[in-house]
Amino acid sequence: MCGSFDETTDFDPHPFHEYILHPMTIIQELLELTGNLYYQDLGFLLKLRNCDEVPLFLDTYDFCEEMFPEPTLADIQPNDFNVHWYSSETSPIPLPDNFPIQDGQVFYMEKITETCPTLVRQPVQMNILPPPPPPTFEAVQPCYFEGMKLSDLNIIGENLKFYNSLSSGSINASTTILPNTNYYVTQTINGCESTRFPIPISILNLITRSATVYICDNGNDNEERINLSNYITEFTTSTTGYNVSYHTSFDYAFNNTHAIADYQNYLVANNQTVYLRIFSLLQSCFEVVELTIGFSLPPEILEIQINDLAENNSITVLPQSDNYLYSLNGFTYQESNYFDNLSEGQYWVYVKDKEQACEPVKDTVFLLAYPKFFTPNGDGINEKWRIKFSTFQELLNVEIYDRYGKLIAFFDKDSMGWDGTHQGKPLPATDYWFKVIRMKDREVIYRGHFSLVR
Repeated sequence: MCGSFDETTDFDPHPFHEYILHPMTIIQELLELTGNLYYQDLGFLLKLRNCDEVPLFLDTYDFCEEMFPEPTLADIQPNDFNVHWYSSETSPIPLPDNFPIQDGQVFYMEKITETCPTLVRQPVQMNILPPPPPPTFEAVQPCYFEGMKLSDLNIIGENLKFYNSLSSGSINASTTILPNTNYYVTQTINGCESTRFPIPISILNLITRSATVYICDNGNDNEERINLSNYITEFTTSTTGYNVSYHTSFDYAFNNTHAIADYQNYLVANNQTVYLRIFSLLQSCFEVVELTIGFSLPPEILEIQINDLAENNSITVLPQSDNYLYSLNGFTYQESNYFDNLSEGQYWVYVKDKEQACEPVKDTVFLLAYPKFFTPNGDGINEKWRIKFSTFQELLNVEIYDRYGKLIAFFDKDSMGWDGTHQGKPLPATDYWFKVIRMKDREVIYRGHFSLVR
């Protein structure tokens, strides 16, 4: 820059700029040598402050109608005391802070600081934005489940905020949803927040959210193939009105991914958990439930011990197990494997697993009995003495003795019995003793006595 001047301030008298005359040491030396300085060409270095500041405002400034229904200049942020607003580029008087703002109106901003004066006013258009629409909800929503969070909902929107009332402050998206509680959501666009919109939360009336079922491990190999759709009724009273898919994890079910394709012929292992995604066509929501599958071993009767020909006949089924139930009629089951106070006759012994996953097994036994007396007098009534139900035994022999221990009769299980004679001659009326030898898995001997009456 070039120019002539008498004083340094003649170049630019603005007090906020700094100028350095250079070189000052040379001028001083000339004055000392000559004592005179009438004219001298000198160069100046202009040192300017750095005014590359970030602009306070863009070309537009937005107000949210919800927050500022009647905005004024005082509502503009930042409200710097060095900032002045004008109605035009050349207006000499700044507008007051309470000057009302209309939508689309243009004001001119001027900011003067000690280091960087504004020489050109910046036009800024004021926009009063209506609140944005509330966020929307995807068609498929999770139904309420225990531990459900607000973030689990499928909500479409920007900068979502959640509330539990129409007037309270916002709550975290990780908040656990409580039943019978109202929740609201907003979205914020361009700094403007929408009105609070109620969050619809549907509750699916399921029987249960987790169930354990048992299947029979027929192969005793700890795996079986099953149809998973057979177990929908563990959770719903009706299978209509729902779409159900099956998954190996909760996340897969919740996100409806990696569905089990062969669910109708699924190879399952003991104590495996499968997750069902139950979608209600009526409520347009889904819930994930847990199905745990356990195995039961088929029951097996190893031995039936009987105590008959006694005052208190009984049956004991082996093995006794906490996992089995026992019955003598196939309808009424008990946990005890012991039955007593039984009369003579045929009994069907039933054993089933408590989970009733396997078919019951059964076996038949006979409780024997003998008459306390008989009357071989020729009247055709009670003429012979025999063991009742002996014909149903695998092997049974009967020996009869007199009171002196003499063997007087012997017959097997298929015999019609003893007629009260020995070697063709009638024996006297008195008491006689007998021994029953019964063989199944082992030899069992029973002794007793009876009376012959004439």
